[in-house]
Amino acid sequence: MSLQVENLTVYYQTLKGAVRALEGATFALADGEIMGLAGESGCGKTTLGYSLIHLASRMRYIRVVLTWMASNCPFGTRTR
Repeated sequence: MSLQVENLTVYYQTLKGAVRALEGATFALADGEIMGLAGESGCGKTTLGYSLIHLASRMRYIRVVLTWMASNCPFGTRTR
C-alpha cells in the first residue's frame, strides 16, 4: 500500500478560537491508484489536501496516523 491515512483531524485558528474543519477522514491508496474527491463547497476537500502537505498556515492542529510506502511517517500530532 502506498498511502494510508487514518483518523485525520484538522482545526483552524480563528479570532474566536479553534474551529474543527475536518474529523475522522480515513482512506488508503495502493500503488498506481488515483483518488478523486467530490463534495459540496466547504466540506473539507481542500483542507484534507493541504493538511497532508502542511500547506495552510491557519491550521492550528493536525492529528493523523499516516503510513507511506509501508513505513510510518514522522508526522504524528502537529500543533502550531
